[in-house]
Amino acid sequence: MFKILILEDDLILLKTLKDVLCKNHYQVDLAHDLNRAEQLIADNDYDLLIFDRLVNNEDSLEFLEALRADQTFIRVLIISQKKLIDDRLLSLKVADDFLAKPFVIKVLLLKVNNLLSRSKYKLEENFVCPYFYLNEAGLVQDLATGNCFYLPKKERQILECLLLHQNQAVSYQTLINYVWPRTDNIPQQRTLNVYVRRIRLKIGRFSRYIKTIRDFGFILDCNQAESSVTR
Repeated sequence: MFKILILEDDLILLKTLKDVLCKNHYQVDLAHDLNRAEQLIADNDYDLLIFDRLVNNEDSLEFLEALRADQTFIRVLIISQKKLIDDRLLSLKVADDFLAKPFVIKVLLLKVNNLLSRSKYKLEENFVCPYFYLNEAGLVQDLATGNCFYLPKKERQILECLLLHQNQAVSYQTLINYVWPRTDNIPQQRTLNVYVRRIRLKIGRFSRYIKTIRDFGFILDCNQAESSVTR
């Protein structure tokens, strides 16, 4: 089930949007200010953000711009009464789509469906190597046998980062920036080593592809011949 966060300071509209989206089988969280939205994003993985641009006289674009720098694959729909061409263009520099207020619910649902379909495609396009595939739920699928393994959130994000940079050296700092963005609780290198050790144990015969680069980080080396892997 796709998970959506709505940021809106109009409490009546906020409840209406939640009711409509829940009836269409989406999981929905609500925020009525930017501080609450930031807390929820830090604690949850969202497939889509529906943000009112002006919330309690604050412009959410600056927050979203910083967020998109950290989380490439999150999708954003801006809803706003600021609907002049210049305002739309400014919103679309940060967001994936724009919807002017007042809007028709059917149009909102169509945009949500389109954005989430695009989000799923983007994940499937990126989190894959020649031998296995990682989806947004944390399932690692062996492309040869169809066997699946499950990774919890942090381990999944680490493997995502390695898949995005497969065959390239990935530093500890790059992993930290990807998995622990916008937080003061920065893990030490030995903590990352523990996470990677857990990943190796869970993905079985694919563990040999994750190589440690001493005092630097890791590399997901997919250039090795699959035939050389013990089955």
